[in-house]
Amino acid sequence: MKRKSWSIYFKIMIVCCLLLTKISVFGQEPPARVAAPLTSKSEEQLISAPEKSLVVDSALFAPGSFVPTWSRGYWLTRVPESNTQGTINLRVFDAKGVQIRQASVWVPGASSVYLLAAVMGADDQAIVTGTALKDDGTRAYFIASVDATGELTNLIQTNPFLAHSLCVSSEGKIWGFGQMERGPDGADVAGDLLRQYDMHRGLTASFISASSRVAASYGGPRREVFVGCTEGRVVVYSGPANTVWDVNTANGQVQQYKIDRSVNNFAVHGFAMGEKGDVYGALADLRTKDGVQGLFRLSVLGGDGSLVRWVAVSGAVGRAGQAGLVSRVWGFDGPYLVHGITGAALGSSEVQWSKVQEKVTSGPADLHP
Repeated sequence: MKRKSWSIYFKIMIVCCLLLTKISVFGQEPPARVAAPLTSKSEEQLISAPEKSLVVDSALFAPGSFVPTWSRGYWLTRVPESNTQGTINLRVFDAKGVQIRQASVWVPGASSVYLLAAVMGADDQAIVTGTALKDDGTRAYFIASVDATGELTNLIQTNPFLAHSLCVSSEGKIWGFGQMERGPDGADVAGDLLRQYDMHRGLTASFISASSRVAASYGGPRREVFVGCTEGRVVVYSGPANTVWDVNTANGQVQQYKIDRSVNNFAVHGFAMGEKGDVYGALADLRTKDGVQGLFRLSVLGGDGSLVRWVAVSGAVGRAGQAGLVSRVWGFDGPYLVHGITGAALGSSEVQWSKVQEKVTSGPADLHP
């Protein structure tokens, strides 16, 4: 009888251990998925025929509004400066260019509000960043959310950090890249320049210390500063700092590159990061009337892998004045690149949805068509 009791006890112990193991495994969060980092791909890329085209409504380019931003299937426009509470300074349009909401983004106690960027969040709320000049002469840096009715739902003051650029990752995380305000000695306050915010909890993560940038990364003749997000990755492109940061947000690893301009030194008119982590830009050589322009992919060079260069995409790059070239990059809509086109019969406001595909080639794409 005693032996039988021990046998039953042993079986019970085994079952309990198995149950605890299952509970432990199922209680763990799945490992974070991370899109592939920037690479030195050997495949030539080409752009497909457009899946669809759209003539953007003129309201998207209303006087006083910035060029619209494409974000998560919506167009967003913002009026950069407002001096009166109640002024409509943010508008949201659907993919067809039909306005679906508008809002007045304002900070209590402000005399002026400046909106610097606007994107669409994962919960159908618009996310904006900006700065407010208050009646007492101080400045309030902020990130705010606007719901589907146009009401301001949350406002986070981010001083001493000011986000100039925003993006929302595929899992809905909000990232802002910007700068630290200057202290009494004229030097930037210490702090990170890439920050993740939760609209209910505030700052939740940060990367890229202020000491890792060169002075005046937002200055210079071309203010080419972009940020792109996908699952587990953020890529920051700073033309004035001549630097690209590729951040793995899952493990905190930051890869820093210098931008190689030995082959081209073209102006960047748009920036987009796809679901798989590839980065594209619309570039143009503004030094001559017939300069090169079109769609380029950001690629890591060989050697020690410390440099990146823009590489042309076949069929999307040519000389200024040539029809059918990519004129601007808006973003991605699933697998499709949303972009403008030059010389289109329907006018310069035509937007197309196209896939960027790969084909095996024996050498790099020609940067000088």
